[in-house]
Amino acid sequence: MIFSRKKKSELVFRTNFEVTPEIAPRYLSQLKPSWFSNMPNDSTDSTTIKRCPGFSLFFQRSILVPSWTDVAVKYHEDGSFLARVPNPWPEDGDGITSHSRQQYPGAFEQYDNIKLTDYWTLEGTKGLDIMVVPVMPPNPEWEAATGAWEPHADKHHVFNVNLWLKRPPLGQVWEYTIKRGDPLCYIVPLTETLPKVTAKVESDPNYWRRIGFVGEFDVTAEYLKKKTKLKR
Repeated sequence: MIFSRKKKSELVFRTNFEVTPEIAPRYLSQLKPSWFSNMPNDSTDSTTIKRCPGFSLFFQRSILVPSWTDVAVKYHEDGSFLARVPNPWPEDGDGITSHSRQQYPGAFEQYDNIKLTDYWTLEGTKGLDIMVVPVMPPNPEWEAATGAWEPHADKHHVFNVNLWLKRPPLGQVWEYTIKRGDPLCYIVPLTETLPKVTAKVESDPNYWRRIGFVGEFDVTAEYLKKKTKLKR
């Protein structure tokens, strides 16, 4: 009798910059949010959401993607805004871009878009779909854009994160920073069996040449001399 062993599905995050514990993608079950972990099981009159199976299953299945850099956002009185990162990667790139309103006419009128780009690549087992969802609790100033994706089907495997920035009323000035290590979004694998998650520095130049990022690999050493934190 011949037994077939199905290969375990996998999601691999690769970067040619750095991987530290505070920015490495990981299952939420490894480190649940403090607001949930510190919540009692029971309140005065009833149980709390800590006993809710919906939350327990969500934390078991979801992968946290922390911000790999500080992002400084400032809205001016006229409604214009500026979003920046301290040290773009690569040095001749931006690390941050946006979708113009022409790409979503008549929708999301209370929001502006920014996109954090080109830090991670993400490869997955063929047929493994994932969904990107906002973090909990809802952030009053910004949230990740919801979407679905099959990493295996993307030739370049670039994992960019789109954020919706809540627009303040005209005449107000808003200024805030998304800090390195802050929860950015969750990834929910759309599979019955949870995939293995790996985050690593990829030092093989052939990998980066294969997916078309030749230039980025060449500036890795110089980038690592810098920090990705804004001066405060």
